[in-house]
Amino acid sequence: MADLGPRLEAALAFVPAAERLADVGADHGFLAIEAVARGKAKAALAIDDKPGPLSKATGNVARAGLSDRIETVLRDGLPAGHGCDVVCVLGMGGAMIRRILETADLTSVRRLVLGPQSEAAVVRAWLEEHDYAIEREAFLAERGKHYQILSAVPGRMALSDAEREFGPLILKERNEAFRTYVAGLIDALERGRAAAVDPLKRRLLQIRIDFLRELIP
Repeated sequence: MADLGPRLEAALAFVPAAERLADVGADHGFLAIEAVARGKAKAALAIDDKPGPLSKATGNVARAGLSDRIETVLRDGLPAGHGCDVVCVLGMGGAMIRRILETADLTSVRRLVLGPQSEAAVVRAWLEEHDYAIEREAFLAERGKHYQILSAVPGRMALSDAEREFGPLILKERNEAFRTYVAGLIDALERGRAAAVDPLKRRLLQIRIDFLRELIP
């Protein structure tokens, strides 16, 4: 069993027993490999739009002895007729994840596992608008960077602005990684406010600081 690191391990923990898993933006293919090897998925698609990473994924799948259960696909997004019931989209910005979801056939999908590296609010707004409800979330640190991972299933939800940006379950837990991250944002904004000359800019920065302070009382 390979060590995927905190980010991919968190994503894999959100994968239920899948008939067929799709990992969009698979890169080295390790998430799909471990999902199948650990019995989280019976089969998988490892999808990437870059030939170099996909070639590495294909080699890794072969070395794991899983070529009969994992198909590697060169494509930008989910292929038509993919037949996957769990779809993972990780390691890209929120706007790109939204575009992938908007252009995908999600008829067979019963769970999305998403890891926006930026613009998380864009992803949660899309879920909210398209009748998906967040079931699980994680906020974690890996190699000096902070990540949000979430899983969503068909359903309804209504989120506040803070919940769209940081996640309702993340805000409920407010773990140490989250508190450290928000404190860092506040510190950077306070330095920017102190250096700002324009009164309007100072006021806008203060509004953002006040908003963030309410998240880690």
